[in-house]
Amino acid sequence: DGDGGGGGLPGLPLLSASNAGDMKLWDASQAFGDRRSRHAHHGGAKELAVCQPHRHGVWCLHELGGSIATASKDGTVAISELTSAGLRAAVRSFDDPQGHVVKSARWRDAHTVLAAGNGGHLNVFDARAAGRAAALSIEASSFALNTVLCSPRDSHVALVNGFEPVARLYDVRQPGTALHELKGHSLPLGGRVKKVHQPIFCAGGALVALVGDRGTGQLSLAHYSVATGAAAGFDALGTDYFYTPQDVGTTLGVVPPGGRRADERVVISRGRELHVFEPRWG
Repeated sequence: DGDGGGGGLPGLPLLSASNAGDMKLWDASQAFGDRRSRHAHHGGAKELAVCQPHRHGVWCLHELGGSIATASKDGTVAISELTSAGLRAAVRSFDDPQGHVVKSARWRDAHTVLAAGNGGHLNVFDARAAGRAAALSIEASSFALNTVLCSPRDSHVALVNGFEPVARLYDVRQPGTALHELKGHSLPLGGRVKKVHQPIFCAGGALVALVGDRGTGQLSLAHYSVATGAAAGFDALGTDYFYTPQDVGTTLGVVPPGGRRADERVVISRGRELHVFEPRWG
């Protein structure tokens, strides 16, 4: 995931990371043929650079302004850089305070990274500070966390979601308690979510969209108000909605990307399927 830092690099720059702990920079401009053709794919992306920021697999990466934060199975968050020559690996590294796998890392601003993982904590790292320790660690769940996201409206507000059937919104300036607990999308509330469902901010950042398991294999698409935490709507997706087997998780996105427009469409990715939902925020 990225928020634009490829200026000055040739072609169409693309970043990827792997279970080997490495990260690669590609030029994807040659991977597509004539866009007017039904057969647009042509060849593959050209590898431009490779680096090794981690000893073990990378769960996710987030690029902002040429700086890349990566979360890894080795229990660290690394910051690498895009350069005119390609990639410079791990100019900074931070340790998960609980020593667990880190599954998600997001730039909050040009200096601060939010991270979460199997330890159930929301951790804040300051790239300007010396050492490898977190500047702040919030106990956000007794379950593993799979996702941390920053609100596109307010960079102080963070969303965490994992295997607990409750997602939470935090103001990192007031870490004592969660702003809101978002619940009802997955049942039972006392159980454990079996699949990884990645949420998204939508409606220009006014809402959070989440997919949950309502039991008996039925999925639901839920929307919650960021301001109040109240459920703004549930859409039952039904047991026959997806062709993909029921044991597969989901990833949400918005089109156009960025989470800053009120007329966005919500996209659900599941297995090999994509489903697009028109906004109905009113």
